[in-house]
Amino acid sequence: MVAGLALVVTVAATAAPSPIQSTAPTAAGLINPFASWVIPQSPEAQPLEAASATVVAPPSPKPKAPAKPKAVDAASNVPTVIIPSSYAQSGIPSVALKAYKKAAKTLKREDPKCGVPWELLAAIGRVESGHGTSGASVMTKSGLSIPGVFGPTLDGGGPFALIRDTDGGKYDGDKKYDRAIGPMQFLPATWAVVARDGNGDGKRQVQNIWDAALGAAEYLCRGNTRLGTPKGLAANIYRYNRSDAYVALVLGIMRLYGASVKIVPTQEPAKKPAPRKSTPSKPAPSKPAPSKPAPSKPIPTPSLPPTVSPSPSPPSPTPSA
Repeated sequence: MVAGLALVVTVAATAAPSPIQSTAPTAAGLINPFASWVIPQSPEAQPLEAASATVVAPPSPKPKAPAKPKAVDAASNVPTVIIPSSYAQSGIPSVALKAYKKAAKTLKREDPKCGVPWELLAAIGRVESGHGTSGASVMTKSGLSIPGVFGPTLDGGGPFALIRDTDGGKYDGDKKYDRAIGPMQFLPATWAVVARDGNGDGKRQVQNIWDAALGAAEYLCRGNTRLGTPKGLAANIYRYNRSDAYVALVLGIMRLYGASVKIVPTQEPAKKPAPRKSTPSKPAPSKPAPSKPAPSKPIPTPSLPPTVSPSPSPPSPTPSA
């Protein structure tokens, strides 16, 4: 188990329905989980101190076997209060529900003592991105959110933390600053550590709920607290998002999902109509205008020569007696 992924940053949420307001106070007044939205982040490497060449180090004690992670219920001060929420009423896309259940089942086989329930993954997915449907994103039948889900640019402006680019824009499309990515909203550096292939397609896609859900389960099971007790569960949710309001909201959605789940049919994004190819219209064949017959010139009839009537022959003389 790799520990030490508990650093978080504060960012603002993508568009999502407003949660039910609560009277529980926070630093900013009433609860507004999306105003203090935080993302798990890998810690920076700590430099090692250089030893002096003249100092001989004492022999190292025999290394002890690493202690198994234990629940820190007694040491955890994270409230376990549950705030009723209407978030669960919107339901879960069918493909996302299958992904959450498969991720929990996979981690139960790999790490039986972790005990990550699918309801927890689903509740986190609901708060973080509406199950991969924040903004204009649609959860497709393959589990891929189209277009991808991205948090705000973490450039240090306003309430946002300053996190310079760690992935060369590979995941978030930003080569200057980082952004939270995918339906479970990881930072690129965290995804590089916990990325998993949840659907067996040979890819680790942070925008695919199969992979993102399994990565979130991996992250939750890497902590030093266990999820089988109320205190351990709350402490681990707090690792994912260091906000008491966030913990209470997730616990409330998780409880409702455990009691009853509304399954929402998965929809494909609307396809843009293909542009019609303009075919040049063929000109209609022009009918030849009826030509007027040229006036026929009268053919001259050859005149016959005048008929000469024979002159009467003279009477023949009568002979004398």
